[in-house]
This record gives sequence, structure tokens and C-alpha cells, in this order.
Amino acid sequence: MRRTPLTRALAVLALLAVLGALFVGYGATPADPDRHDYPDEGALIDDYDAHVGEPVELSGPVVATDPVVIDPGTPAGESFELRIENVEEPVSEGEDLRVFGVAGPDRTIDAEETLVREPWEFTYMYGVSILAGGWLLVRFVRDWRIDTDEWAFVPREEPLRLRGWG
Repeated sequence: MRRTPLTRALAVLALLAVLGALFVGYGATPADPDRHDYPDEGALIDDYDAHVGEPVELSGPVVATDPVVIDPGTPAGESFELRIENVEEPVSEGEDLRVFGVAGPDRTIDAEETLVREPWEFTYMYGVSILAGGWLLVRFVRDWRIDTDEWAFVPREEPLRLRGWG
């Protein structure tokens, strides 16, 4: 098969179509209880008593520490507090607590696994990711170019330099 710009463009379009079909197909598959699809905050808010005795996975900010209480909140912004039992890690108010456990009566979760996160950790995670992505983009643009004859990325003979920058 000849490698022409048209065949490359068609191959890219075909691969993008397959990728799009896979996204839609995966999103359309029905939930399977064996795939660990646990009730989340929304399901517990709608009908907590229907999920008593089931495993649950949820998270929210810690609003009290003795006993540990989290407020995953509601979509309307209302308070929905859950008491978490058997938390073995020390927690402070304002930290985000992710819990996997079993729903008990009276809005109590018997925790089997917990993960405590400081509020600044999400900002740090996304900030570092944006910086790293920007650095990679600059390096790519600086060291590579598009060869319009072959429609391919090729290394530059001389790295691209901004005036006044080394």
C-alpha cells in the first residue's frame, strides 16, 4: 500500500471513528454488579434504607471527628451527613475522606478502607500535570516539525529558539 497523505488521513479518520465507537459502546453497556458498581452518594441520598447492608464507596469533607462524620452533600447543595465507623487513620475537619465500607442503619458506614486527602492535594495534582503537559508541548514544538511532503512529524535540524532565549 502506498503511503500518501490521503491514505494517512483516511487511516487517522478510521482510527478516530473506532475510538469514538468504543467510547460510545463502553458508555452504553449496562451496569454489572460483579464489576463493583457500588451505590454512590446520589443513590444513598435518594433511598438510604434500600442500601443498608450493601457495600458502598463515597467521599466527602470531614465535618466532625468524634465520631467521624462526612458530608458528601447533595446535588442541590443540601447537607447529607454520614457517620463513619472504624476509621483507623487520624482525620481533621476539612480533609477529604474517601470511604469503602458497608452501609449500616441510621446513616452509618462501617469502613473497611479509607483514604484521607488534604484539600490542597487536588490543586497540586492538577497544577503539576498542567506544568508537565506544557513543558512537553514546548519541547515537542521546539524539537519537531511537520513535513508537509510526507505529512509526518520529523526532528528539526536545529531546535526552534525564541529570540533572546539562549
